[in-house]
Amino acid sequence: MNIVKNPDLLTSQTIIKKSKFICLLKTVDTEAAAQAFLATHQDLSATHNCYVYIIGKNKDIIRKNDDGEPTNTASKPMLEVLNHHNLTNIVCLTIRYFGGIKLGAGGLIRAYAHSVSETLKQVTIAEYLHQTSLTINFHLAKSKLVDEICRNYLITNIKKSYHADNVKLTGIVDEKNKDELTRTLNLNQLSYHFS
Repeated sequence: MNIVKNPDLLTSQTIIKKSKFICLLKTVDTEAAAQAFLATHQDLSATHNCYVYIIGKNKDIIRKNDDGEPTNTASKPMLEVLNHHNLTNIVCLTIRYFGGIKLGAGGLIRAYAHSVSETLKQVTIAEYLHQTSLTINFHLAKSKLVDEICRNYLITNIKKSYHADNVKLTGIVDEKNKDELTRTLNLNQLSYHFS
């Protein structure tokens, strides 16, 4: 399973037989985020707003819409391109402005697939790693040790709060590092919990 590492909105534009195809891609981690993206970026003055999104570690949620294009000529080829790259946690919207020349079913399939492929050329694809939240409570004297643990286990989004001589650290860790990290925290007698 893979994700697109680029967090920002990515776009590309293609013109095929006078029809303009604008493809927009964005990483999302919930269906609500995908729907919010679509609500914000669809162009209601366009001929078609076709989309697909995939959410979850096991591609638990897949939604697609051809928005009036013949069945399986828009969102299905878009989905096939995303599946070819084994992507999840992504929303893809292709906006079509009809140029007056009909493309036929095969032409539509190629055009929608091409628009997504062109946009994906801009991205960095990485392995999807399920993450979990971590909280560590420790005495101020163990700050260097905890900082080293955070570096060694690639803990990200670190936030610290201080209460007298005690520190509460929160962060995010990849699931694949959780077991070894647990052993290290126990070995160093640090109070922690995952959520």
